[in-house]
Amino acid sequence: MASRKGSQLPVALTVADADSVIIVTATTPTAKRATKAALLSGLATQQAFTSHTANTGNPQAVTKTQVRLRSGCDNTADADKPVSRATQTALATKTAAYTLTATDSVILADATTAAFQVTLPTAVGITGRQYTIKKIDSTANIVTVDGNGSQTIDGATTKILASQWAFIVVVSDGANWVIVSQGGTVN
Repeated sequence: MASRKGSQLPVALTVADADSVIIVTATTPTAKRATKAALLSGLATQQAFTSHTANTGNPQAVTKTQVRLRSGCDNTADADKPVSRATQTALATKTAAYTLTATDSVILADATTAAFQVTLPTAVGITGRQYTIKKIDSTANIVTVDGNGSQTIDGATTKILASQWAFIVVVSDGANWVIVSQGGTVN
């Protein structure tokens, strides 16, 4: 039998990914074993890395102290945290027909020139969103608050602010508007 020393013998290895085949050329059985071990070790390292980066938990059990967070810090989602300091509210004065937007919060309705309508946005998809509408002028001109199409405000399609300082505070229930506070002459 002829010696194969010095000849290039291909070694095919199929790794964990069934779509990958690695062809390695080694000259001795020892080189073949070493190459195979290195490839499998590299594959194991790649699999460990992929597994580690896919883990979105806390696999190293890092503590708040280790990252120097002050006591009292927590991982509560921002939406679940109580308001602990003053917040700014969007305040705008309107003198003509207006449809509220997501950036509105408090509307001061000045009907000195003429009566007009303030239309709420659709209540669908914004459960919990709150708006305040307040009539600030002393004229007999009314401000009509519309619930947006067939959507209602406490069961009515519109509410009328008829006197100076009359106001309503409404909150979306996901389908319609609910009055949570009101004052003055509101019909």
